[in-house]
Amino acid sequence: MSCLIDTTGNPLTMELQPLSTQSVQQSMDFWQPALLSIDREHLPEMPLLNSRARDIKRTHGYANGAEQIYVDNIVGHQFRLSAKPNYKVLGLDAEKASLWAKDVEARFTDWAEDPDCWIDAEEKRTLTMMARESVRHYASQGEILASAEWRRASNNHRPQTCIKLIDSERLSNPFEQADTQRLRAGVELGPRGQAMAYHIRCAHPGDVDLALDAYIWKKIKRRKPWGRLQILHVFEPERPDQTRGINVFVSTLRNLKMLEQFQDATLQNAIVNAMYAAVIQSEFDPQTVLTALGGGEPNNSNQNTLNSYMQAVQSYHQGANNIRYTRFRSF
Repeated sequence: MSCLIDTTGNPLTMELQPLSTQSVQQSMDFWQPALLSIDREHLPEMPLLNSRARDIKRTHGYANGAEQIYVDNIVGHQFRLSAKPNYKVLGLDAEKASLWAKDVEARFTDWAEDPDCWIDAEEKRTLTMMARESVRHYASQGEILASAEWRRASNNHRPQTCIKLIDSERLSNPFEQADTQRLRAGVELGPRGQAMAYHIRCAHPGDVDLALDAYIWKKIKRRKPWGRLQILHVFEPERPDQTRGINVFVSTLRNLKMLEQFQDATLQNAIVNAMYAAVIQSEFDPQTVLTALGGGEPNNSNQNTLNSYMQAVQSYHQGANNIRYTRFRSF
């Protein structure tokens, strides 16, 4: 039985030593994250992270497919109202409550899925389309922002309430001033940390060359004086005192970008390999070079060396469906 020996000729022995606490401590010495609040941790990087998430889902097939599955699983093909009134509190019996729920659902669906899109302030989307767009925006931005509007100059008999979807990137501090205790990322906070008002740009910050309204902010209170909710700001807080949402791609942005670069490099490598060609540059004429390679003299025993090689290359290329080839003719 053979074994490994050291410089003195003695057999080497394997000694298993447990991982020391000191080595673990050394690997953790440079990992010292700062102790920050959720707003101090997220808000300074939020615009960059959101733009990266939006770019990666636009250019990477895996990210775009994951977002599509995310939307399909949450919304589906139609977003329906399921009315379930607490009939005991309302003083109704179960039969009357069921009839009332069916009537409300039918009327709501007729308004929400109207082809004229009266539920949308822009008159572009039905409720299902708005729900799908909102969930899609939530995936890349981590939040949904909308306002409840009222059509004043309308002569139809439909409900005049409509919803205006707002890009959350328009929510920012006026004139991009620094965050304070009561104003953070465009949200004006109350004494208990509740949202009191929102400062919204009149145009997207990327449209500064298209509209001067990008330099104008409008302050909108969260509720009307009589208590009706006017601004809808939907996000899932991960820690107390969180003001803005965090998109779902944050933890995977680096891996997705590296995967995209790896796939591009692999594809480029395959293209280069498919285009490979051998070229001989010489001062002699072609017949002399061919003779030197063993394919020029008719009575030479090495005459078929080059022919055999070229035929082998041709057979290989014929078996590869992604490589174009030119049929080889013997010299």
